[in-house]
Amino acid sequence: PKGKILQGMKQGLCTEEVFCAYMRESIRGALWDLMQEEVEAHCGRRHRPDREGRYRRAGSDDGVFYFAGRKEAVKKPRMRERLTGGRQREAVLESYLAARSKRNILSEVMAMVDEGVSARGSQRLTGRALSSSEVSRQWVKHSARRIEELRGRDLSKDEYFGLMMDGVFLKETVVLVALGIKKDGSKEVLDFSVGSSESYEVARSLCSRLQERRFNVRGRLLAVLDGARALHRAVEEFWPDAVIQDCIIHKERNLHGYLRKSDHPEC
Repeated sequence: PKGKILQGMKQGLCTEEVFCAYMRESIRGALWDLMQEEVEAHCGRRHRPDREGRYRRAGSDDGVFYFAGRKEAVKKPRMRERLTGGRQREAVLESYLAARSKRNILSEVMAMVDEGVSARGSQRLTGRALSSSEVSRQWVKHSARRIEELRGRDLSKDEYFGLMMDGVFLKETVVLVALGIKKDGSKEVLDFSVGSSESYEVARSLCSRLQERRFNVRGRLLAVLDGARALHRAVEEFWPDAVIQDCIIHKERNLHGYLRKSDHPEC
């Protein structure tokens, strides 16, 4: 129903929030995978633990990592090291220590994705001593690999009625993001390209990849764009009958420039 769709869209997050949540969860998941690899290298597989080994699993605990300069929560597995005389002590996870000290993971992941560096050859942690910089590189590769998999998935299995395309300004990078709008009004990241929405080449490349991945639209596409002419041109090329609407949030931001700050809440 139209009312349900509109309600879902109004309650949804803006493009920047959806994209940052997507990147944050990808990077968080990659860190979890990396920590689990380290635990498995020391303790053996969960269903076949090394009971005579030096280390054993000890549940999990709350931890933090940094994303876009802010602390984010993450679950971290725990290990105990067996000592002489039956004593034990908490073992340090090198992967977690590296994550705690890293502040610019997002920029490095975006750079790897932009350069097209293959992350599929990223190695598993083996339990041997690694430098903090090597562990950090593995985290970046694991994150890029997760993002590659999400960006490459077949879109024909889901049905969308709308497409949002907007430029997102990260700390050191500008990214053109494409969100799919589903029948319930929810939004999800479909793909992105490093570059401005003012660039026709960037916009056209993004639209082309969506079509190659069989972006599934029933009826006419509703395209919500940030107002850049390059975006309009690219969308009209691939979906000639699309209904194009400029993003209301961008209109509001433009109006703010003509108002006193005290009047912004009423805009």
